[in-house]
Amino acid sequence: MSRIEAYGRGEIELEFVESHGANQQKYSLPGGKRYNLSTVARFLGWVKASNGQATRSCRIAFDAYQSEASTKSALDSLTPEERSETAVKTVIGASKAARVA
Repeated sequence: MSRIEAYGRGEIELEFVESHGANQQKYSLPGGKRYNLSTVARFLGWVKASNGQATRSCRIAFDAYQSEASTKSALDSLTPEERSETAVKTVIGASKAARVA
């Protein structure tokens, strides 16, 4: 999902996402830009012809990107001695819980 980083850098444009309305989760980037699953799916053309919703593949890729984006800085801050399997699982679990909340 490097398209999201490209959008944040101003290299590509996505549809405008209102800060309110619609039930879909919205994500913010520096500079006030916002995106969601639907805007990324439409940009990539990863939508179902039947209803225009994001394909399963798009949802999986989007969720994987969000997971990595939300844990990377925390995991990078761990020293090699601190980076145990338990610590990594804890960071990932906390990130998932925060996204759900």
